[in-house]
Formats: sequence, C-alpha cells, structure tokens
Amino acid sequence: MEASSVGERGAGYRVLAFDFDGTLTDDPPPRPAVLAALAEVRRSGMRLVLVTGRIVAELAAVFPDFEDHVDAVVAENGAVLSRRGRTVHLARPIDPRLLDALDAAGVANRRGEVIAAASATDYDVICREVRRLGLTVTIALNRNELMLVPAGVTKTTGLRVALSALDLSIHDTVAVGDADNDVDLLEAAELGVAVATAVPALRERADLVLTGGAGDGIVELCASGLLADRAAHRTMRRRLVLGPDASGAPVELPAAPIDIIVAGSSGSGKSYVAGLLAEQLILHGYSVLVIDPEGDHAGMDSLPGVVVVGGDRYLPSAPSLVLLFTAGHGSVVVDLSHLDRADQDAYLATLPAEIETHRRLTGQPHWLVLDEAHRTAGGQGVSKSEYAPTLKGHCLVTWQVGWLTRPQLMATDVMIAATSPEPPEDLAAMLAAVGAGQVASAAVLLTRPLGQVVVARRDRPGELVVATPTERATLHTRHEHKYELHGLDDAHAFHVRDGQDRPTGVLVRSLDELREVIASCPPDVLIHHCRGGDWSRWVGGVFHDHVLAAALSAAERRLVEGGPVAVDPVRQDVIAALRARRAT
Repeated sequence: MEASSVGERGAGYRVLAFDFDGTLTDDPPPRPAVLAALAEVRRSGMRLVLVTGRIVAELAAVFPDFEDHVDAVVAENGAVLSRRGRTVHLARPIDPRLLDALDAAGVANRRGEVIAAASATDYDVICREVRRLGLTVTIALNRNELMLVPAGVTKTTGLRVALSALDLSIHDTVAVGDADNDVDLLEAAELGVAVATAVPALRERADLVLTGGAGDGIVELCASGLLADRAAHRTMRRRLVLGPDASGAPVELPAAPIDIIVAGSSGSGKSYVAGLLAEQLILHGYSVLVIDPEGDHAGMDSLPGVVVVGGDRYLPSAPSLVLLFTAGHGSVVVDLSHLDRADQDAYLATLPAEIETHRRLTGQPHWLVLDEAHRTAGGQGVSKSEYAPTLKGHCLVTWQVGWLTRPQLMATDVMIAATSPEPPEDLAAMLAAVGAGQVASAAVLLTRPLGQVVVARRDRPGELVVATPTERATLHTRHEHKYELHGLDDAHAFHVRDGQDRPTGVLVRSLDELREVIASCPPDVLIHHCRGGDWSRWVGGVFHDHVLAAALSAAERRLVEGGPVAVDPVRQDVIAALRARRAT
C-alpha cells in the first residue's frame, strides 16, 4: 500500500498541490530556496503534486528535473499525468481538425500531447472555429493565454487521478495557485490558497491569501506550520446544516474535521443528529466510519460510496475493515446490532486501535462517528486508550457525557445537546464548559421539548444556540426494520400502568401494539403516561425515532395543558402520528 510510506502526519494535511507559472516561480526554473522549502515539507511526510497548464515538453525544457522534486505532475491543465517517468493521457487529444483550422486562420498555437495553447487575443477566432466544426472544447483562460482543453477536463480532474494513484484524498490537500485556471483547483481542495500576486478573482475565492508572490508565497506557506495543523485555518466553505434556529436562520458548523460531542438523555434524538451530520459529511465527499451498536444507521447504504457491514451482513475483522478505506476512500457503517453486549465489547476493544493507527498513516477515514461513545472512548470504555482527540474528526454520541475523559472534553470544538424534559444532570455543565457560558442558562435551554438541540462552540464563547434538526436523507430507510419489530423482551417493552401508577399487566412490544393500546386504554391510563412523558420517552429510547418521539411529546403536552377534556383529541393525534410513521 503506497500511502503507508507517507508517514504519520497526525492532524496535518498530507498533500500540497501547486501551480507552476506565477505560483512556484515567476522565472523558470524555480529558485533553490523554493525547492529547498518543498524538500523539507516532503521529508516531513507530505506528498507534493505539481499541477500546471504547461505542455509537458515545455515544462521539461525549463525545469528538466521536475520529477525529482515532486511525487506526481498533472500537466496540460489536467489532461496529462506524469509520474515515475511515465506519462499517461487522461483525455483524448484535441481534434486535429481544429488545430488545422487555426493554422489556416493564421492563429499561432502550440500543440501539447492532449491540449493546445494560443494567445488570449485570438479568442474570437478560436470560438468561431470551434462552433463551425461543431466541437465540444473548453477554452480556459490562463492570464494572457488560452488553453484548448477536452470538455470536462480541469486541473481538479487531473489532481483527483494523481491522488487516487497515491491513495490519498482531495480532503487531505492544500492547493496553491495564482491564475484563472486555478479557481476550480482551490475550490476542490480542503484548503485553497492564493499567492499575493494572484489574479483578483482567485484571491476573492481563496480560503487564504499569502503575503508573498510566486516562489516566496510557497516558502512562506511551507514555513508557516499551517500544513501540519488543520486547525490553524478553518473555513466554512463546506458546511454542516443542523437546522433552523428560532428565527428560521440555518445553524451551521464547519465540515472540516473538528471534534464534536452529541449528548442527551435516552430517546432524545442523539443518534438522529449524529446521522444527520454523517450524511452531510458523506455527501461532501469525506470518508466516514460510523460505529453503530444499535443498527440506527444501516439505511445510509443508499448514499454514494457507503458500505454497511454487520447486522444481517458479513462483519469483517478490524484489520480487514481498515482495508475498505484503503481501497476507495468510501464510508463504512459498522452495524453491531446482531451481537450481544459482550461480543460488541470484544469487537470494539480492537477496532479503534486499528482505525486510529490507519488514520495517522493515511488520513482515512476523515471522520469517526462513535455511537454509544461512553462504551468505547469514555473513561471506563473498552478502548479509551486508543482514542486520539488531537487527530480531530471525531463525533462522539453518548447519554453518559460524564464518562468522557477530560482530554476528550478539552479537545471538543462543538457540543450538541438534545433537549428533553429530564436532561442528564451533568449535561448543562458540560455544555457551558465548551461554550464558555452560564450553567443556569444552559440548564433552562436543555429542558425545552423533545426535538430540539442546544449548540455550543468553543470558537464562539458565551453563545448557546437552539436549533430544530432538519429532515434526514435516510430517515425512512433507517427505521423500516424497526416498524416490523415484534417480540421485544420484557426489559425493553412498555409496561402500561393505571392512573394510580399501578401495573396493569399489559406490555407493549411494538409500535403497532402501542397504537392499539392507546386507541383502547382508559382515560386515566392515557393521562398518567402523558403527564410522565412516557410514550415519547419509550419510543425515543427503544426505537430511536427522533421525529415520532417529538410528535408524541407534543401530544402529551397538549393533554397535560388541556386536562381531561383533551383526552379524545390527543388520543386521535397520537394514533395519527403512529399511523403516519408506520406508513413511511
């Protein structure tokens, strides 16, 4: 596996991709000081990729030993890959009829292995000939030059091929450029950087603008320490949307790897929120590992690049599981719901060590979502010594936030706490600690109705925000198997009690049975359990259905506020909610 030679990069980036003219140098070849700075970065374990619009032969003419200084070269604006002395065309060459037409029209052009280059002053003539011949060609502007590139080919498409050959990811990449044809490159990379002399359009789109120009900017970046620490410059270019706040404005988090804790009482919607975040990370192209003890996230296999293992499918050993990330940078959900508690603990005792070692070496997976995190990473967990909070990209989901260790809490960038009538006692204090807020204020917000979350961010001290989680992409698939569930054991069944809180002997073992009981139970039974919030808490705790639990909680509150006269309308509301969720 090639990526193993990269070495441990910890929380740093793994790839530096940079343009040639105007970025690496303004007068080829690059200066010795620039090459020395790159060599130092390369010795630290980073891979270097030169991404240029230059024709390969022209690059070799001014920088003959270019392959000695980098791990790969993407040339001709993404159309050619040169590596280890071998050149590969990544697209079919420009139609020779167009080049002959340009010659006939007196347009001076230079022919590469795939693309052609001409002066920007000949734009109108080139466009006319392209239209006349009915060709599909991209005309890319590179300062005062035009490049005629096969349709769909960009610096980014070429870089992705190079990264795949290196077994690395665009999300581990810093890209540096200066010209118009670098815009897509900077936007695709995890961090896009412009040198000081870049064109205005690129500087406006970059995440970071250096103070140095060509060459000097590269030296500045290499010496800054930014390449070794992703937290040194985070952006909101890729965002995770939790949902609207009270004003309707979206509550958003950076998708760049940070450490998140999602906490709350049983059945309050923690797993729902974690799944909401994981789905968006996957759609942003990050590789995500979800450790899922209760089978809440198996429906994510409908998302691109997601593999579900375990459950009713094969569960690979921990070393074999790591290879799934090596092969394709995809995402994996490990469904452990088919194992008993002892077997789950045995599996979880070995998996985090393999995963964290692999992350240090390769960067994959970018994110680790640990449901029931107190059982693995907590102070009493089966694999607590393997958890590496400084590596970032952890989402810990737990109802026992007090079991997490001090280093884990100190490393937390964001805490998302689910609201409930009876939140865990220590949750308000933890929330206030992360957000540098008041414990009393946090406690008040946490006792809001089910279906909301309170968000604290370490980079926004004193600010606690309440949000209503938005709809999940895989919500209905995720719960389908649970609606068919019958025969819950006594420990998980709902024990119906009368108005005097005495056992009736009736046990509810499924959502279908819950609907039947609510439709026929005496008013005192309905009122008793609504006052305690029992129906919603059971649905949330056993079925982990955040949406249904919130609907039931709202109905329970209406009965408490409305008194006995509200029994029949509330009964109808609850039955309707159960039927609606069963139908989906």
